[in-house]
Amino acid sequence: MNRYFKERELPIPTLYLMGEKDYMFIKPVKEMVAEHKSSRLLEIKDCGHVCNVENPDEFNRHSIAFIKSVTPL
Repeated sequence: MNRYFKERELPIPTLYLMGEKDYMFIKPVKEMVAEHKSSRLLEIKDCGHVCNVENPDEFNRHSIAFIKSVTPL
């Protein structure tokens, strides 16, 4: 995990969309999200590291919903 993101909380709401089977990165992201108040993790079922390719419809649905939830009207 990139040290920049791990060591400091971003000043904006942040969504990490990951495949639940992304065994290389899921653990450090879970640890980071637990420490950062404005971050959250959403795991996409039955996907690995490239969840935007493996399940693009679900990835896009969650991405768009998140953007709408944090964007002023």
